[in-house]
Amino acid sequence: MRFFQALPILYLARHTSAGFTDFDIPASRATVDIQVFNVGNLTANGGSVNVVAPVLPGHETIVFPMYAFLVTHAASGTRMMFDLGIRKDPLNFVPSLAGFFSSGQYQVEETKDITELLQEGRIILESIDAVIWRCIASRGVYSF
Repeated sequence: MRFFQALPILYLARHTSAGFTDFDIPASRATVDIQVFNVGNLTANGGSVNVVAPVLPGHETIVFPMYAFLVTHAASGTRMMFDLGIRKDPLNFVPSLAGFFSSGQYQVEETKDITELLQEGRIILESIDAVIWRCIASRGVYSF
């Protein structure tokens, strides 16, 4: 049912895409290498009801993979991280977020944080020039 409710929005949004020329970004042949790190998985217990309807028996829980991206510009050697994934110790978040985890509403699988994964991949942490970090909060749902 939610799919059909979204159809009018999808129809109206069909012409809303933009290309690089719409932002006066010059054409380029520059490329980057991207390495993807699965920092962990966030499990929302009973969270399927917020995403799909109807929820089928046995599918009440939904798992969200958390990724971090290392972007390397080969020509200059410049490196930057896009996002850092989720902390491996979510109970140490600020209290308003830690409450989601202490209540059991959300769980994070035991994993390594991004610095450990980078070091295992033989990437020197000091070689990373910048971090682009994001935190999205909308309708009470956080992107950690």
